[in-house]
Amino acid sequence: HILSPEEERILALSGEISDSGQNIFTMLNNADLRFPIIHDEQGQEVELTHGRYLRFLESKEQKVRKDAFLALHQTYHNYRNTLAASLNAGIKSNIFYARARHYSSAIEAALDDDNIQEEVYENLVTEVRKYLPVLHQFLNTKQKLLNLEEIHLYDLYVSPVTGFNLKTTYEEAKEMVKEGLHRLGKEYRSLLNQAFTEGWIDVYENRGKTSGAYSWGCYDSHPYVLLNF
Repeated sequence: HILSPEEERILALSGEISDSGQNIFTMLNNADLRFPIIHDEQGQEVELTHGRYLRFLESKEQKVRKDAFLALHQTYHNYRNTLAASLNAGIKSNIFYARARHYSSAIEAALDDDNIQEEVYENLVTEVRKYLPVLHQFLNTKQKLLNLEEIHLYDLYVSPVTGFNLKTTYEEAKEMVKEGLHRLGKEYRSLLNQAFTEGWIDVYENRGKTSGAYSWGCYDSHPYVLLNF
């Protein structure tokens, strides 16, 4: 699947073009999308964001969960044609590179990076489908524990267990991390303290900031950590 030097050069030149679909989605999702205002458990108006979405889905109030779910998905639905075009660009890119490198399919090309046979992938899908009744049984049990007439997608993240609070502040979270990593030694603790105090970590959600969380760096810098706490 490795081509001639000239063919490899041409494929390398096409890289930025092939990333267009992903780049368009990233800018739309992280910079341009605005989600509506919903009401929290206390009836207060709160703007829905990527970072707040999961918190709302974990709410004990089903109406809060439902409102957050519908608000987010309706917003994406409003941009369905743009999202479809972005997805289509990504699919065509995968097909192009698979054909250019003489793979039989885009799936084979994607799996080859990790030296995974298609049979392994297909077996995984088969086994997941085989045990779907176990998942359905779990959801039926959860529905009963939550005392719901019907269970919906927006009910899947809320815990049926009551009497505890998992909320924590960032300062509390830092102390938990320090305590958990204390045994790694003085040098490690010193580097960890640098990360907390010298701007290595972008902590809070901001408008236009990419969603999710990750750590990244390069050979001549310390790591940078992105959070949406």
